[in-house]
Amino acid sequence: MSLWLQAVLENFASGDYEHLRVNLMPMAPIPIPQCMMRELAFGERCCRELEKDRLFPIRFIWLMEAHEQRMFDLDPTRSSYIHPEKLLDHWNRASSDAEYRKSLEASGCQFDFVEKAIKVEDMGWIYIGEQFIEDFLQVEAVLGFAICFPDPLVKEGKPAFQAERLHRREEQKTDPSCPAIPEWWDVDEFREFYKDQIKSAEKIKILGAEKKNLAKWRGQLWRKSDIPVIWTQAITKGVSGFINRDHWHASFSLGGHDLHIDYVSLLAGVFTISCREYRIFVNQNEATRGGGFTGKDGSHPNMRNFPLAHVVDDYLIYADNPLQSWKQLEIGKLDYPNALSVWKLEKN
Repeated sequence: MSLWLQAVLENFASGDYEHLRVNLMPMAPIPIPQCMMRELAFGERCCRELEKDRLFPIRFIWLMEAHEQRMFDLDPTRSSYIHPEKLLDHWNRASSDAEYRKSLEASGCQFDFVEKAIKVEDMGWIYIGEQFIEDFLQVEAVLGFAICFPDPLVKEGKPAFQAERLHRREEQKTDPSCPAIPEWWDVDEFREFYKDQIKSAEKIKILGAEKKNLAKWRGQLWRKSDIPVIWTQAITKGVSGFINRDHWHASFSLGGHDLHIDYVSLLAGVFTISCREYRIFVNQNEATRGGGFTGKDGSHPNMRNFPLAHVVDDYLIYADNPLQSWKQLEIGKLDYPNALSVWKLEKN
């Protein structure tokens, strides 16, 4: 057992959820999903009396189960005694059926419909929250591994929420106007292209506060345009099943040219690699790509053509940050939605 894991288990046992969230989780030797921070925050708010109100950290248990199954090819163990589908079914039925809720309460369960949590006798409070399924998939995404649960009908276990996964795959259709292909998310190809650090783009220099919409770049003056860059999440057939990979794109016109910009991101590897990339297409032809990869904590960057800068006639497309943090990847969420902007050349 690592010293970190030992410290985490000791703090869970003592109920020091704030210390876990603030001090121990940022030091984790494996990636930590953001949903676990919400779980610990719930523990801080609602589980203050250790003997009476203990937190049952189901998201942490999922993470440990995924890590052990992935690393050691183990059969389902720790998570087996509380299946997430069954738990969610109990919660949903209790939320809408008073008689069913009373039957569970008679067996020792308690419900908090404000905080959205259920207390199971001899276990403690389990935080359901607003997005239970999404949290479960996020834990899998962080480690890039689907957790298996025992199935009495077959010898091998199977992943949870199969119907939900199938439904989402059916909804994620290929956008024929988007050029994205599965190879964009190939880790080996990505690392091969970005393995050398190349600083080929000059940073934009914003002028004084009173001229915040003006900047200098390559000796010329540029004004920030009011052309909106509206990002929408896009899933391409062939990569839709990988929940540790995200894809956004935007389309607009510049000076009579059709622009399409793809943004792709992924977490990969046992020792997590964080990959981010923009690809710019002008009139359906790839004009440039820029981004790179780092370690799980954003360290040791390997970049190409980043900051990203590309000129189309009198317009400059510029981004000095990815849309999502280098340190974490929450699928379907943009940390920096305004990271890419469009500037117009100021002429005398």
